[in-house]
Amino acid sequence: MAALYQAQSKYDAAIELHEQALPVARNMAGSSTSLNLAENISAYAESLRKAGELRLAEKYHREALSIRTRAILENTSSELELAVSYTQLGCTLAAMNQHKEAYHRHHLALTLRYRYLDISHGLVAESLNYCAESLCELGRGDEGVSLAFHAVAIRKSIFGTSHPAYAHALSVLASCYHSVGRYSDACDCLETCLQICEVAFSKSHANIIPNLMKYGNVLRSTGDLIKARSLYQRAMAIHQFNFKEGQQSGQFEKCWRIIESLNQQIRKKDKGEIESITSSLRRSSCSTTDTTDSSVSVDNVSPIKLSSADIEAKGTPVIIFTDIGRDVDDEMALVLLSSLTRKHLLNPIAVITTLSPQRDRAHLARGSLDTLGLAGVPVGIGGQGGVADGVDLEVYEADHSRSSSSIYESGMELVCQALDSAPNKSVQILCLASLSDMAELIQEHEDLFTSKVKEVVVMGGVVPMESSEILIPDTAYNNNCDLPAAKFVYEK
Repeated sequence: MAALYQAQSKYDAAIELHEQALPVARNMAGSSTSLNLAENISAYAESLRKAGELRLAEKYHREALSIRTRAILENTSSELELAVSYTQLGCTLAAMNQHKEAYHRHHLALTLRYRYLDISHGLVAESLNYCAESLCELGRGDEGVSLAFHAVAIRKSIFGTSHPAYAHALSVLASCYHSVGRYSDACDCLETCLQICEVAFSKSHANIIPNLMKYGNVLRSTGDLIKARSLYQRAMAIHQFNFKEGQQSGQFEKCWRIIESLNQQIRKKDKGEIESITSSLRRSSCSTTDTTDSSVSVDNVSPIKLSSADIEAKGTPVIIFTDIGRDVDDEMALVLLSSLTRKHLLNPIAVITTLSPQRDRAHLARGSLDTLGLAGVPVGIGGQGGVADGVDLEVYEADHSRSSSSIYESGMELVCQALDSAPNKSVQILCLASLSDMAELIQEHEDLFTSKVKEVVVMGGVVPMESSEILIPDTAYNNNCDLPAAKFVYEK
């Protein structure tokens, strides 16, 4: 009955029943090590956690963990029982903002579940989810994306796309995307998450609150302050419906502070817009020339901003041109790239997809990089790679290739920004595709190219060098996609 009340977010009623049940469970257990007692204690602690009684929840979760640990030592239980306590204690510690220990506990749970269960098991997905969430709170969201990505895939396979477990995985993935500046992807995940929750729960269920707050936080980052405020206001209303005064007070106070901050920002923004319009009207009334406002720009896209490439800490900066989606060699190259990145030997600063349909290839590359722990590496759309207008070559799909929307429309602009962020003579360029984009880069930005690039690695080939003083492309596939471009690049 207590579990039912907890599922309905009636936490006071659940706690009252647990407090009646727990003494009975203790009497039944006596001095023996009882997993049934551990389950009763941890269930009570979970209701306390959800009601905001975090210190008390921590106390009881640690007691349940100690009972389960003794059971392991006495060979009366499986090690997998420990994963339950690690997970519940980790969630409690996270709510107390003790994220380092929370991650440690969730990682212990993941290690045990990975050891004993299939990689696609629902409990493995749970631990992947919580590890990703903790990494995000520790400022390591780029590492968390790949874990959350796999949790989403597992839960989608097990539960389908209308289950709250799938919604929670999307919520965690959104947090990781937000932490690496992928706001549109975060919004997509949270919109789907909330759609599921609106059906699965009542409109005033407490489980909706964290997702509303997350979505509001992402919208604040995008500048959509009014919509963000409305989400926080709804979260506050649901909180007041579910909790009595003092319960989950941190959540309530956070909503209140953010709403106050948003009110101030909106007032300042409105005042600034009014002053801007007034100033514009004054200038217009004083002008005797043509009243057409030529200063208004139709391009509101923010410029790409990349942090400076740190060779000492992250390794050699590298830009990759790829026609991913034709065969697996480019995928395998990205797998190797992820390993070399973790070893701080290479630092991928841009991936550009070329060869029509290059946009589809960009989405495939984006998803592949996300699953490999390279969510922070920007992906841009390159040129057609020598393919005639209206002709699309084959590109295979993956589930992760359809949902990501954080793609830079101008691959060439991304390359230039990436080069500009790097020290002189430091960048390696790896071309695993047609040389069309390379040729365009050299033709249009030769000074930038010569000042920043130290080495070009091409998946291609040349005729025997004894026959010429310059490099001449041979019949390799990548050369023949755009032979004039290949000749130009090799000669330069």
